[in-house]
Amino acid sequence: MLEITPNAAYNKYLRRWETVDDVVDGEPRLKEVDLDNISIGGIYLRLINTDDKSSENVKNIKAYIKSASLFNVSSVKLSDLMHLLFRKAPKLPEIEGSSLLGDLLSSVDGSGLSMEQQSQSVAIGVIKNGRRGLLTDMPRNDDGSVKTRADVKNGFRPMIKEYSAASIIDWYDGVINGANKLTMLVLLEYFDVFIGGMGIERDTKKRYLVYKLTTDGVTLEVYSEGEDEGLVLTDGKAVAITGPQGVKLDRIPFSFIGSRNNSSTIDSIPLEPMVMQNLDHYRQSGNIGESTDKITAVQPVVASDRFLQATQNAVDSTSTVETGAGEMLALESGGTFNYVSPSANLMAITVQKNIEERIAALGGKTPNSNGVKTAEEARINRASEASDLSVISANITNGYNERIKDAFLMTGETYDEKIHDFKLNDVFFDNYADASMAKVMLDKLLAEKISKSVYDDWMKSVKLIDEKVDLELMNEAIANESGAPLGFGD
Repeated sequence: MLEITPNAAYNKYLRRWETVDDVVDGEPRLKEVDLDNISIGGIYLRLINTDDKSSENVKNIKAYIKSASLFNVSSVKLSDLMHLLFRKAPKLPEIEGSSLLGDLLSSVDGSGLSMEQQSQSVAIGVIKNGRRGLLTDMPRNDDGSVKTRADVKNGFRPMIKEYSAASIIDWYDGVINGANKLTMLVLLEYFDVFIGGMGIERDTKKRYLVYKLTTDGVTLEVYSEGEDEGLVLTDGKAVAITGPQGVKLDRIPFSFIGSRNNSSTIDSIPLEPMVMQNLDHYRQSGNIGESTDKITAVQPVVASDRFLQATQNAVDSTSTVETGAGEMLALESGGTFNYVSPSANLMAITVQKNIEERIAALGGKTPNSNGVKTAEEARINRASEASDLSVISANITNGYNERIKDAFLMTGETYDEKIHDFKLNDVFFDNYADASMAKVMLDKLLAEKISKSVYDDWMKSVKLIDEKVDLELMNEAIANESGAPLGFGD
């Protein structure tokens, strides 16, 4: 039976990617995972006594899971970073001179998703997992077979498809004609098979796309799960991936997009440090909830021999002894009744507060601080975020341009990087000038240490001149109003 073996690095990182995804997804997802894994002691909460399968113990474990509360700073942090990355819309390729780009911009993967929307999904994936993939692909039939060149002439166009970190199963870099290139790639997809007489029930199966690059070009093999769950090679052969007139490709049409670079090596996971602190905070909330339910509740205490006997009789008969409003407790002379409340257990709360301090240091908003920081802390966090986002922005930009270039190659159209390039925003914060800086720049201008054009550009950058203003027209208007050209040296 044919099998696909994942890359060793993939196996190392998969659980870490899943953890980040689950935390960002939120509290219901964490509890769902733990409820499904009670038998092994849980995944996110530390479940104890799981070998005790009694209904009472299982009930207690489920109650413990439900008592935990997630303050999802990881999701909030992701939203903040996405806001910075997309505070300005990406620069999209111009349609000029291309019959391909109109369709590609409005339906980049063939499902109606625009290129801008897909780029947002890619950015979320890179921030969460440090890894995403983009593939330039020709449309395929439901069984995985590739459309023919005749189909392309009749209107089928290349697509750019996104793959999550967990969908990039295996890869290998080899040497082709003296150059180091991606020579093998395995991608995982899922497809539905309709079953049953009504034709609406379906079974989800796996499909593996295996790309290979040799000196003879690029080939694709599609392996799908058959009825016996084994893998079957679609059409029983590999299909050549070519350009127009059957011109062979010299690269697999795929781009890795990472948090550090676009090589095949798995990059660091940007959101993971925040997620791990978030998980620790979540675990302590479970401990606090458990102690609140079982320890801090007020406990009735009765000192009476006769009441003790009555209580024992009630236990033996499986009935209960009630306390509270509307109930009467009869005690003999000398008997006493009281309520005892234990001192609060502050250990878990103290641990939570320490975790919140670490979350704040990572740039997260905590329940108590609401994200309030000193000016210096804010400056450091801002610089760190801008640095990381600049790299991510450049990597996504480069990945899309490589994929657009291959889409042009597959259809035989001419690619012009000046008008067909994609560019993600890389300006995350506005610059503003204080009075002292404005004076310094004006003094430099008057002393002719900088040119008027440099001064005007700086004025625009700090919002003292609106970015829509045409500087050349503005200076012409100033010169006309004064009746003389601007001459600061006179």
